[in-house]
Amino acid sequence: MTIFPIAEDVAASCRCVTEVTAVFSAFAYLLRQLNASEEVHMKRNMGVVDRVIRGVFAAVVAALYLTNLLSPVASIVLGILAVVFLVTAVAGFCPLYLVFGLSTRRKTVA
Repeated sequence: MTIFPIAEDVAASCRCVTEVTAVFSAFAYLLRQLNASEEVHMKRNMGVVDRVIRGVFAAVVAALYLTNLLSPVASIVLGILAVVFLVTAVAGFCPLYLVFGLSTRRKTVA
């Protein structure tokens, strides 16, 4: 037991913010690298806004998990969903969009 329990809570919150910031930085770096690459094996069907929303969702789930605000079952379910969202956001391709013929990507005028 410490004299300053609030200080420990603040320190834990700062570590969580630092970890979430690192996740955002890595996500932004991967998006920049994928957008800059010339070779794409799958036809992208996700727009930038869709990709960012999925990345933010994954970061929020990570923050909730790191702060122990999720129950064990919710952390597993949301964790799996967050990983799927993060992978599809980085790839810019959603298999379900392909099945239903959807695309959130802007049409380019040639």
